[in-house]
Amino acid sequence: MKPLTCLPVKVRASEAVQLGFKSIEHLHGLFIGTSSIEDNIFEIADMSDLFGYSLAEIEASQHYDSEKAEKLFRTFKEKEVWPVPTMVTYLNMAKNEIDSRSKYVPTAVQEYWAEVIRATPPKQTELMTAINSTTPGMVKKLNDAGVPMLASTDSSYEMTNFIYGVSLHDELEMLVKSGFTPLQALQTATLNPSRYLEREQELGTVEEGKLADDLVLLDKNPLEDIRNTTSISAVVLDGKLMEKQALDQSVKTYPVMQVADTPE
Repeated sequence: MKPLTCLPVKVRASEAVQLGFKSIEHLHGLFIGTSSIEDNIFEIADMSDLFGYSLAEIEASQHYDSEKAEKLFRTFKEKEVWPVPTMVTYLNMAKNEIDSRSKYVPTAVQEYWAEVIRATPPKQTELMTAINSTTPGMVKKLNDAGVPMLASTDSSYEMTNFIYGVSLHDELEMLVKSGFTPLQALQTATLNPSRYLEREQELGTVEEGKLADDLVLLDKNPLEDIRNTTSISAVVLDGKLMEKQALDQSVKTYPVMQVADTPE
């Protein structure tokens, strides 16, 4: 199985392709790798941590080189390298309040999130916001160039406002806002992963003979509005139909907290 991999900060995107990387999480290195100042950044930028690396990426985004980008994107397609935007990561990390949809998140986790939010320096929140403003443009360039991508969410209670399930819906919506058609966005979470995993004969589309291991049935058409992926009427899990009432009854909910109301 091919793992999803983050690009090490000292490895260029072009080098990663030659080293056999098959995916690039968060589009790390792509702003630097498509900029006219790539060599300069690797010579003088302080990329010893994620903060410095992100600053370098933002600086590089101001020096986009279309010829370098075209060459890199063409190589991605030839070598079958799959970028994974995971835009929802920085969206969630920039929030200064607990997401109003956190009713599925245990109280202890919400309290931990509140602690992290309170302790987050304003400059870090500003950095996350800056990345949020630059990433959609790169996603659009990749998509326009025909580079296939994968959906991901980074969902983990260790990071603030990452809500299992909800984060995927947000990521699909962000892809559409970045220029994807609703069908293209859906394929990043269905067909494309099956191709990446080389299991297209079993997974990825609704067809006779394929596995119905995780099939979501909707009340509204997501091709008309990608937000309709949240209008879930039933789920087929391991061949078993679970309708909405049963799904709702199987999930415990909690009061959604406000940062100001949590103990310091």
